[in-house]
Amino acid sequence: MATKRKTGSPRTRLRPVLVVAVTTVMVNLAVWLIGLAANADYRVGMGGQAITITPVHVVLTTLVALALGGLAFTLTRRWGPAASRWLAVAGGTVGVLSASTPIMQAEAEPVTTVALATMHILTGAIWFVALWRANASEPAWTRW
Repeated sequence: MATKRKTGSPRTRLRPVLVVAVTTVMVNLAVWLIGLAANADYRVGMGGQAITITPVHVVLTTLVALALGGLAFTLTRRWGPAASRWLAVAGGTVGVLSASTPIMQAEAEPVTTVALATMHILTGAIWFVALWRANASEPAWTRW
């Protein structure tokens, strides 16, 4: 027997998304500020040119990553909680693997590299925890 899932109002469904987005942005901005206090200059090489990563870059790239993940979640959620769990693992993995991008920037200072890599890892970790917990109330037989 299939059970209907309560979806709630659009406002109720939007609240967790906003909490994850605001939390992730605030955590990444805190890491940016900690890096700045540790004398990170946030200059990275991009296509032969150096650019300086600003808080605007941090906010925009964090929100774009979460929006892409949210789109993937929207497209796969009809497949059930197991799909969400796999998406949680995939998003966490992408966060960890994408941390290698700042590490491979030979032109960036070590403090800058560590701060930027930390932002990637934390974004992936927050994504993983948020999706994993979103399905915590699902029946055990639907997991994995």
